[in-house]
Amino acid sequence: MEGSPRVLLVILNHNSLEKMGCQSLSFIRSIASTDYPNLEIVVVDNGSTDGSDGLIEEELGRLG
Repeated sequence: MEGSPRVLLVILNHNSLEKMGCQSLSFIRSIASTDYPNLEIVVVDNGSTDGSDGLIEEELGRLG
């Protein structure tokens, strides 16, 4: 098999700022710090009202 298999991570977020400082954001940063070459991260927000959705969107923008 050539290359690395594609990995798709789907992260569900809902008001994660209230849960120990945005667990979703910490998880995204941890996964993004790996050097896996064929990785896609999809975040599904379930109507957050605490601003965690905006923080996650900013972080994903920085990661490219």
